[in-house]
Amino acid sequence: MAFARDGGTVAGVAGPERLVRLQESDAQTEGLAYQVTGRINAMDRPALAVTVSGSVAMTCQRCLEPVSVPVDIAVELELRESQREIELADDDVDRALASRTMDVIALVEDEVLLDLPMSPRHEACEAAAADEAVVARPNPFAALAKERLGR
Repeated sequence: MAFARDGGTVAGVAGPERLVRLQESDAQTEGLAYQVTGRINAMDRPALAVTVSGSVAMTCQRCLEPVSVPVDIAVELELRESQREIELADDDVDRALASRTMDVIALVEDEVLLDLPMSPRHEACEAAAADEAVVARPNPFAALAKERLGR
């Protein structure tokens, strides 16, 4: 809470060795730049402004090849002193449990995991284009069917 009230800032690059849950989810990265800044939000409550940028390699769900997913996160997390306060809140405000020893990398990783697509895909896959070419090719049996019906 003091970090937020004092406007503290922590910034750095989280390397892949520190983003264990991200790698366990089959997402790979060379590193993600992050910044966490404490502040008092518009509701006059302590909050953290979290920004994360970089990219993550995931598996395309169409062609099963790697696809680069950009990460560009900017979120505000209102701090609360108890999990119960967070659970009882009936609004759309994102919150985090405040503690004296918050794990900044875990907080950053949480936000990245929430932001990643459930089904990553290339905008246009080579495999999908090949499938479309197969569909566009005329069916050789269609000519036989016409010939048979014409007799």
